[in-house]
Amino acid sequence: RCGYFESYATIRASGSTPTVGIRLAAGAHIGSIKWGGTLSGLSAGLQVPSAAILSYLEINSASFNDNGRAIEILADPHWSDNWPVDITIQNTEFNRNSQGVVVERPGNVGFIESSFNGNGSDSSSAFGLNISAIKGQYGSVVVNNCVFSSNGSGSSDGAGVRIATWDATLANVALNNNTFTGSAGWGLVTEGLLPDFSLAGNTFASTLPGYVLHQAQATIDALGASFLGQTLTANTVVPVLFSLADQIVDGVRSEEHTSELQSPCNLVCRLLLEKK
Repeated sequence: RCGYFESYATIRASGSTPTVGIRLAAGAHIGSIKWGGTLSGLSAGLQVPSAAILSYLEINSASFNDNGRAIEILADPHWSDNWPVDITIQNTEFNRNSQGVVVERPGNVGFIESSFNGNGSDSSSAFGLNISAIKGQYGSVVVNNCVFSSNGSGSSDGAGVRIATWDATLANVALNNNTFTGSAGWGLVTEGLLPDFSLAGNTFASTLPGYVLHQAQATIDALGASFLGQTLTANTVVPVLFSLADQIVDGVRSEEHTSELQSPCNLVCRLLLEKK
């Protein structure tokens, strides 16, 4: 057991065998970890296995570069309830990690003014930020003022951000004033059962292969988000909305559902992406 751990060190791979920068042992019980250093060239930067308890993780002004996995906070799908981890990450860079940030038991989680560039070349987790809540009742996921560039090249469903649940619930999802850009992956991928949320204030660059791949049981309101260089409103002209039809996709879209999405009272006026 440990109440508190704080470090601002630089940890890089040494020798021919990459290692893990910070790893909690199975059965460990840590009150909080505060990290502000650099982790690079490692098999994993920071790893919290499902059998370890961590109450709070704070990362500020840090760098995770060229690791196999940047951050990995795992849950056990066989447990009835996993211990949530509260997380605050701000002013931090994640560059060229084969897997970006993976969080499977999010408490109240905030990613603020951080950048994710070129992560997710590994097909097993082809995302810059992968919030995949597993077996539990979890808190709020907030992503504010972050930049996601060319993440998710390892899979056709890769993305800058993935938010998903597997036999779990999230209290709230908020994505505010983020920028999705680059030439690889979707901007956002959703799966599972999520609370409704808005994309207002977010910007999706035209260079992305796709903007939103929506596969969750939730409604995403895209009004107020910027696509093709302009902010969507109820008065956005029809040709612009039609040009987005293949870039904002409902994963269960049928022929009937496609016509609904393109009808004036749905796609044109509100552009609400709702799974049927």
